[in-house]
Amino acid sequence: TVCTMTVLFFWLNNSDKRWQRELSYLCLAGAAMMKIYPILMIFYLIWREKGWEKLWSVLKTLAYTLVLVFVPFLFIEGGFSNCMVLIKNVTGFSSPSSPAVATALATQSGMPAPGSSPTRWGSNTSLETIVYYVVYGISCIFGGADLTMLMSILTKILRWGLLITCIILPFFSFKSKKYLQFVTLAMSTYLLWPGVCNGYCMSILIVPFVIMLINFDTYSLKDKIFYVVCYGLIFCPIFYTYTFFLPQAIAFFVLVIKSIVDIIINDIKIHKENKLNKQNKKEV
Repeated sequence: TVCTMTVLFFWLNNSDKRWQRELSYLCLAGAAMMKIYPILMIFYLIWREKGWEKLWSVLKTLAYTLVLVFVPFLFIEGGFSNCMVLIKNVTGFSSPSSPAVATALATQSGMPAPGSSPTRWGSNTSLETIVYYVVYGISCIFGGADLTMLMSILTKILRWGLLITCIILPFFSFKSKKYLQFVTLAMSTYLLWPGVCNGYCMSILIVPFVIMLINFDTYSLKDKIFYVVCYGLIFCPIFYTYTFFLPQAIAFFVLVIKSIVDIIINDIKIHKENKLNKQNKKEV
């Protein structure tokens, strides 16, 4: 349902009709109502919209989300006193050390965990899981060395670095036409940033996949090969069958890095062109 609502958000938000764009904000709010992390894709709106419409669309989306989350409490026994139960459930499930998470993931995957933390399970797609398996592999190469500190540092740098990048880039890339890259970047805050994000959420990547297919003929041969390999891994049914999503998570992380690099390169190019145009006008 969250995937469907998110697909509708990107589809309707791309419309020239105002009422469809308004409906897109409601769709994103509906997705965030059921899984809070989709609200992070609001950074996409910051890039997409222009002028005052930017602030207005963000505020409306946040308002819709608050209404959809809290108004239902009026219709159940206890009313808003139940809000603490909701907050406890959300923060509890987001915690890497939560027993509830460990039980849920064990039930889903049926595979033994390399450690006690749920973020180390193969059914998780977060950056913390990617870092764990990379560091775990390095540790095995060096005879089982304790690299817990390295894992903790890398996780913090990558997670918060990703979030900060997703917040800052839209504010400096108003003239960028890298639509696919900004959609991918918005998705990354949902799939990679949380401590726990189940692999089935990768189905949401059908959005950037379709955008990529539509524009496939415009890419260089190198980019075509890159996208085919990455999306081939992401949608490979074998990993979904055995609920081991580490290859998909790594492939998506690589896609996100490329998206960030493409946006920055494009921004530098636009800046140089603008600077050159100003110089030419002065000379004239």
